[in-house]
Amino acid sequence: MNERFKFKLDKDKIKLQLRDLGKKLIRKRGKSPKKLYLAIFLLLALLGYLLYYNQESAYRDNKFNFSDLDLRPPDLVFEYERHEFPAAGENDNLFSLDYGKIESPDLIRNEAVDERDMLQGVVTQSFRPVQEFQGTEFRILRPVSGDILLEPGWYYNALLDDWRYQQGIELAGNIGDIVMAAANGKVSAVKEDEYKGIMVIVEHDHGWITEYGHLERVSVSPGTILVKGQEIGRIGTTGMASQPSLYFSLRNKDGTVNPVDFFE
Repeated sequence: MNERFKFKLDKDKIKLQLRDLGKKLIRKRGKSPKKLYLAIFLLLALLGYLLYYNQESAYRDNKFNFSDLDLRPPDLVFEYERHEFPAAGENDNLFSLDYGKIESPDLIRNEAVDERDMLQGVVTQSFRPVQEFQGTEFRILRPVSGDILLEPGWYYNALLDDWRYQQGIELAGNIGDIVMAAANGKVSAVKEDEYKGIMVIVEHDHGWITEYGHLERVSVSPGTILVKGQEIGRIGTTGMASQPSLYFSLRNKDGTVNPVDFFE
């Protein structure tokens, strides 16, 4: 940087000079005022110039030069370590995507079967699988001789315009055909249902219960003791039966089962 002339003002000295000037002005009141005013003006002009020059010099000396800046971005250095991953099998405690060879493919098939069983259990949670009751000593008589129209399952109801699960079966017949008790038991209820029409409910040994629906009329009352093959009513079209038929279901404390598997 080039050397420049620097002038530093002494504030105390200037104050003393102004004080002396004031005293001289007081003593020279009788003299020409033009010379007095001229002297004051020159002194103030000199003072102002000196103040301006001092500030301008300080600004030039401290002025920031942007051309000296290095505006380039700093270099970024990334450090990393190289790791060698062991091959599968070198360390059993390390994660590996090598699953190896499946020794027994049957395991996969067994797991798939278990998943299907689980799904079926969710869909029919309230209905125990029929095969769990196969082999039981409880056998029942077919209440009518007609063919099976419907088995337990989901069916579309045209009258209600929805899907419903039917727990029992539908047996074909003609209006007025005799309906027989499937096993020895006791009538627990005779009622009329919106869907199954006129019904008879019979309790049997070991917690078994049979239901008979769509009856035209009944031949028993609550508390009647029945023997297998005894008449309990006649086939009709009550409830939401689309044709003369008998609704028949079988259940125990574990849920509803397919009565076809228990027919003699």
